[in-house]
Amino acid sequence: MLLDKIVIVKKLTKWLSFKTSKMSRCLQNDTCSKNIMQSFDLIEPSLVMNKRIYVVDDPSSSLFKNAKSVCAAAISVSLSNDLASVVLKYFEKPSDKIVVILNVDMFDSSKDAVNLLLVAKALLPDTTFIICSTHFGRSEVSKKWSQSINLSVRLPCSNASLAIAIENSLRGKRENYH
Repeated sequence: MLLDKIVIVKKLTKWLSFKTSKMSRCLQNDTCSKNIMQSFDLIEPSLVMNKRIYVVDDPSSSLFKNAKSVCAAAISVSLSNDLASVVLKYFEKPSDKIVVILNVDMFDSSKDAVNLLLVAKALLPDTTFIICSTHFGRSEVSKKWSQSINLSVRLPCSNASLAIAIENSLRGKRENYH
């Protein structure tokens, strides 16, 4: 009787091992599934699956790389060097839902950034805007930003803090992540 149980356990182990290795090979060959699985620990994929993510930042910054990593389940994650081009891309496909992650350090002044964000928010009222800056302190979302943004993130940011900011902004929570 004990021998029968041992034989059954060995067969089950061999079968499970085969199934696991086959599944692992399938996932390694399926880039999309692999990316979605990698992002599960950072952001809920269903929140971004139907969205295009635009990162407005310098190409040498790590913000785009972080966004690409945490938003792997999104339709796309694109880098742009200005907000105007993102607005134009939106009007090419106005049915798409978009999230804009903007490094405001790219602007000459916060006044310029606020003015441009107010215009962008007026043109794209349903768009989620997340602003990022190396100059943000713990409590940096003043009234000048509050009309045009959903959340703020202090740079440099980790994947986890960016993912939390994106997830909470899509759920309608207004907070700061540093």
